[in-house]
Amino acid sequence: MHLLSDINLSEYQQEIKERLTLLIDPASRNIPVDPIFLHYTDATTTVVRLFSKASVLEYQRQNDTSRKILQELKEDKTGILIALMQAQNLSEAEKKYKAFLLKMKHLTGEEMMAILNELAQIVKLAHFSKSLQPILFEIHGLLHRSIDVYLHEFKVMAESAGFEKTLEGLCLFHSALFAEQTRLTAMHHGKLLHNEVTLTTNEIVCPVTRYKIAISNSLATSSKAENFLAILIALSQLAHLEDDDIKNFLKTQPKNYLEAAENKLVQYLRYPFWFNFTKEQNQFLEKIGAKEALKQLRYRHLWNEHKSSEENILSLLKDYNKEDWHFPSLGLFLTGHWRRHHHEQIRIAIRKMQTGTAAAEVLQELDSYAKKHPQYNPDGSLARRLEFIQRKLSMESSPKGTTSTLSLMQC
Repeated sequence: MHLLSDINLSEYQQEIKERLTLLIDPASRNIPVDPIFLHYTDATTTVVRLFSKASVLEYQRQNDTSRKILQELKEDKTGILIALMQAQNLSEAEKKYKAFLLKMKHLTGEEMMAILNELAQIVKLAHFSKSLQPILFEIHGLLHRSIDVYLHEFKVMAESAGFEKTLEGLCLFHSALFAEQTRLTAMHHGKLLHNEVTLTTNEIVCPVTRYKIAISNSLATSSKAENFLAILIALSQLAHLEDDDIKNFLKTQPKNYLEAAENKLVQYLRYPFWFNFTKEQNQFLEKIGAKEALKQLRYRHLWNEHKSSEENILSLLKDYNKEDWHFPSLGLFLTGHWRRHHHEQIRIAIRKMQTGTAAAEVLQELDSYAKKHPQYNPDGSLARRLEFIQRKLSMESSPKGTTSTLSLMQC
């Protein structure tokens, strides 16, 4: 029988369900199969949240793309080239405009505008006589050798639609490209800003909280996050939580995942320091049932299902005083428990049970004594043992539909 087989965390179902939202990756909207903890750059932001490693890398890639585009925008002398290169779903006329403007990609924006203005002058002069248009283009070509090739290209492009309509369409297309490139600049610049400060290459903005995330620190938590998630999944199973996100996650995992997760939980309950979780991560697990699971597991090895309740109760009480050792005093010293407060009272309780006093009476006396003690600790060893005994007795009586005097005892 697995150590966790009779642990019940049903009372934590709602708490687990609510906190599960902190473990859903916003990009995939699933529990991540490659979890990492988000490491916020602000030390005061200690919220525990899991993301997919792939998602964080994608956010980083998007930021790197924005940096690359901004650099290209900075180097673009035309003021429209990036938008021009990205222009898609164009009409036939716009495709011609694009091809025409691409021939000017080595020019500056001022030089490009000068050519468009020159074309406008030609079209304006030729407005009253179509027969003059070819002659005017020839004259301007001779006078402006540097732009002759563009005048010729425009003349060819305008053969079907006419000079005026072609020029009007070309100028509108150019204006739209300039506006689009201005929008692209603002958009990509905005992606890299957080509170008016430019993000470093090691930073992204959390899409949920809008806080800055340190990428390298977050990526370094992969192993810890996998352990954390496995422990949470194990706790959800002990709580008998029916949740679609958990079911979908388990479908992606090996068949032995739950068994491995339960073993991980047992390790965590016994040796939490091995996992090197932060204070906030430990508190997160505590609030979804880890502390309660520890209470139920702590004395599991002292309760033998094949023995009577009285025998098991004696076993728990003797373990408190180490009376099952050949040298109880040595046992208390070696286990570091010589400073416990209730040794004498426990010895009296053990003797009473051994001489026939009912276990319910003995336990009731112990409970009353402990709560009146000036140094009573509800999380102390005696209180925990009495609570464990109560839980075990309740579990034993519950399937039979009856309640024994022992299980009615308030500890």
